[in-house]
Amino acid sequence: MTKAAERAEQLALISRLQATYPEVPEWPMPDQVTHDHYLAYMKTPHDVGGELNVPGTYENKEEEQWELMTYVLCEVLGWRGIWVSEERRRIGNVDVGRSIYLGLPYYTRWLWAVGRLLLDKKQITWGELTERLDEVRARYAGGLNGRRPEAQPKFEGDGSKVVRNRHHLEAVGIGDPQIFAGKAGPAKFKLGDRVKVRELPALFYTRTPEYVRGAEGVIAEVSYESPAPEDETWDREDVKPEWFYIVRFNQADLWDRYTGPASDTLQTEIPERWLESVS
Repeated sequence: MTKAAERAEQLALISRLQATYPEVPEWPMPDQVTHDHYLAYMKTPHDVGGELNVPGTYENKEEEQWELMTYVLCEVLGWRGIWVSEERRRIGNVDVGRSIYLGLPYYTRWLWAVGRLLLDKKQITWGELTERLDEVRARYAGGLNGRRPEAQPKFEGDGSKVVRNRHHLEAVGIGDPQIFAGKAGPAKFKLGDRVKVRELPALFYTRTPEYVRGAEGVIAEVSYESPAPEDETWDREDVKPEWFYIVRFNQADLWDRYTGPASDTLQTEIPERWLESVS
């Protein structure tokens, strides 16, 4: 965008992207937001299970080279102790807002997460990142034209002072979640126990889907011990692990006016903090 007309065209496109309910004005006064609207706004963008949508065709897609390289880059960051997988999920799938989560391709959000995390953890500066991006953009100004981008590092940095988590060392040769075995204490529930999913405030990040909250199910498997996602995503190495369970729900109990067979069930994995016993 170098001309006023081009900038105006881009701004016109952006103005079409709506982020509020039609009945609620942008920048509303407090009394213009109902409690139900508030809960909807607070819902994490990645928790989309059960939301209404038009039917879509499911198609397998062969991953492109940049997507494969993005995956490798993110895995290397984990192997080198820069982040854990839950951090990547939060920064790339949740802290991006609903429009970006629904509007951008999957691995685009992963790349977004890389930049965000390296800035947040002071591995690079905003200036270094943007100048480098501008340099690469100029290098391929005419497009790749079938080529693959070539890495041209300016220098090899000194990694000795980089702050890293302990996870990448402790899990070597053991695995995750195996490194947490025996650290959570006795499991609160056993196979066959009837449980109810607690309706906790799902602030900022969770992997317990909204469509099961408040529902009753049965423990189908006592899975493993691990820090809860809500703790691991903030890179907390000092939290106590807890048990995870596979909980089986009857589909008719989850979905209003469910029309499938009465025997249909759904299973999902839930950490212990989200469950309470049903007497």
